[in-house]
Amino acid sequence: MTGTIKGLAVAALGAVAFMVVPMASAGISTNLLEIEACVGGSCWGYCMFTADDPRGSLEYDPQTQTWDWTLLVDVPILSADQQTLMGTLQSQTTNLQFGQDPSVNLNFAVEAGPYPGGTSFTIKSALLSFPTISNASGRASAAFTLTDGIDEDGATLTPSTGPGSYLAQYNGFVPNGTSFTQLIPQMVADPLGTTSLSQEFPGGGLFSSISSPVSDMSSEVSFLLTPNDLPSGTSVFAIVPEPTGLLLLAVGLGLARRRG
Repeated sequence: MTGTIKGLAVAALGAVAFMVVPMASAGISTNLLEIEACVGGSCWGYCMFTADDPRGSLEYDPQTQTWDWTLLVDVPILSADQQTLMGTLQSQTTNLQFGQDPSVNLNFAVEAGPYPGGTSFTIKSALLSFPTISNASGRASAAFTLTDGIDEDGATLTPSTGPGSYLAQYNGFVPNGTSFTQLIPQMVADPLGTTSLSQEFPGGGLFSSISSPVSDMSSEVSFLLTPNDLPSGTSVFAIVPEPTGLLLLAVGLGLARRRG
């Protein structure tokens, strides 16, 4: 991590109804959002956004203890020589939220360029780091929409690696961390059509236990997209202390008060 934006206060919200355990300041890696575009195996297009980039807006809400970043203008993704349009990252619907759970919400909208073999896109959130949670559990969800573009020949979105286009990881920056889940398999839209797909893990609003201590998290979407077509998506990845860990901490705090 090349740098951090300090001061994101995060809180672990537990299932113990009478207690909220505050956590120390967390950090967000300097690059809030990165996008890479590849054609025929050659990754010519790249752009990234930092907190002070005028193309986006970063705001902090002290009541909810969340950072929100929104892309304000459509941004072309150009080849290295700045001559070829690889795709367009669309404003307003491309945004990030880093929250108190801790959590990372990655939302995007992109339009592919005209290349006959399609364009591969990889969009990464920043790495959110926080004080280590020893007994953690997590959940993730993603919802994508795919729309046929000006070619009117249908649209296909295919995961670049693994079973899903959305990847949630902890303890390392995507794709080099530990995988929590992959969601959203291949999607196909009819000519002039639109299709939508949503998935969650583990499902039903439940959390899945994480076997190792957790100190950071990030997410990415990565897929091959047919020419001139338009996908968009929302995602949520949240990690919290398990209720048993919170209960033990509550007992410890109670004993400390008695000793004081």
